[in-house]
Amino acid sequence: MSSTMQPKSRSQEYLDLYNQAEDLLESDGPRTLHLAKELLENNLLPLTIKMLTRILIAYATEDWDEGEHYRSEAEATYRISRRLWPEGATITSEVTEQNLKVARFRLDHLSKCQAEDSAAWANMDEDDEAEEHQVPALEEGRGKAAVEEQGFKSKWWPRRGRKG
Repeated sequence: MSSTMQPKSRSQEYLDLYNQAEDLLESDGPRTLHLAKELLENNLLPLTIKMLTRILIAYATEDWDEGEHYRSEAEATYRISRRLWPEGATITSEVTEQNLKVARFRLDHLSKCQAEDSAAWANMDEDDEAEEHQVPALEEGRGKAAVEEQGFKSKWWPRRGRKG
């Protein structure tokens, strides 16, 4: 009897593409943005992966307006997801519940970063405006280290389908 590999599910293929983009977050922001935006073009993308991808883009971009756009879209997707999978509902899988908790944490952190960036820009003088659209929080570490300081010590982006 020969062992045969089962083909990957479409959801797993999407998750693999998401993970490729996510793995580049700290080292190659532009490539992360490209891969994540390409992934969002797929209309069959599962809701939770769509939400996490929007959050990833918001973290990766250096453009505040773009980050805010994707953060707002991710917030809307989160609200829809919570209507479909209410917290504590027995129909919600552990994986889905974990993804939603991680998304909520990331959205809260991202919202705080965006608010800090907005306040920093409000205090800039005209000379500082020459560096428009550079996100101050990125220089201070908006990614993995900043979020780990906030209490997500185990893993920056806990992923479905990967063992920790």
